[in-house]
Amino acid sequence: MVGQRVLLLVAFLLSGVLLSEAAKILTISTLGECLAGEFPDRRVPDPRTARAPANGD
Repeated sequence: MVGQRVLLLVAFLLSGVLLSEAAKILTISTLGECLAGEFPDRRVPDPRTARAPANGD
């Protein structure tokens, strides 16, 4: 009975540590992609400074 509770506690704590590490990895990965420019810029261009396309589209 005590062994089962200890095993349950260890499994609970281990899953929390693994989830925390996975969150850190995903955060760092996503931040790196944003900084590297792999995601498009989602800001709306300022109409005062936006230029017309060069090919007339």
